[in-house]
Amino acid sequence: MYLIASDLDGTLLNSHKKLSEDTKNYIKKIAKNNIFIIATSRCYFDCLDIYNELELTTPIICNSGAFIYSYNNDSLIRLRNSIDNDAFKDIFSHFKKDIINTIFHVNNDIYMYKLDSRYNFFFHIKEETQFHELDFENAHFPQPISIHIFIKPEILEDFRVYIAKNHQNINPIFIGADKTMAILELRLNQSTKGNALKKVIEYFNIDLENTIAFGDGDVDLDMLYAVKKGFLMKNSFINDSILPKTEFDNDEDGVIKELQKLLNKN
Repeated sequence: MYLIASDLDGTLLNSHKKLSEDTKNYIKKIAKNNIFIIATSRCYFDCLDIYNELELTTPIICNSGAFIYSYNNDSLIRLRNSIDNDAFKDIFSHFKKDIINTIFHVNNDIYMYKLDSRYNFFFHIKEETQFHELDFENAHFPQPISIHIFIKPEILEDFRVYIAKNHQNINPIFIGADKTMAILELRLNQSTKGNALKKVIEYFNIDLENTIAFGDGDVDLDMLYAVKKGFLMKNSFINDSILPKTEFDNDEDGVIKELQKLLNKN
């Protein structure tokens, strides 16, 4: 039995954010005798459609490892690494005048400092999605798992230094910047796909020799190093001296073609 973990966007899904019929049928087939794990940066609500398409019953690693969700089975492994609200309020109030916007979601509710549809591309919006506009300095809100924060680019280094000094358990992950703003994602230090996958491997008591993972981004790297056979996708912009790339990209069913080679050998 193998434990196989795969990222979604840019990996298992094609460039249209869909499962091909070949990928769907093959994953459903191998999941009968192996453990197939979705490991994504999406929240669990945003990947349930794909999870159900694949007819999975395994835990989902979501929010880049901050959350392990066991859908319809409370007896399976669960994990939720939440950011303390007081810590977030302190960061928000300290930099409030330089914050352009702040966004996080809990389940299907999206919380924003300033409602603005230009930021919706960060989420997979559905008809039932609810938006909430809050001044986080004084408001009551549920504990977030991760937070996207948009700040003036000139205070980026001060922002990092302040968190390193006052909130050592929070990791300000740099997403990108232009002349108008810098974008960071706040997560707890232990919230990584690799750490979450190690917990899943331990829970199912799978020999490390029988572990495989696929991904395409920086956030996937520690997951790929946590398994015996980790693969970057051919379409990934990352070049790693140790990790191999798949022969085919995500529009060519790269994950399942690699799995067909690996599993047919055994």
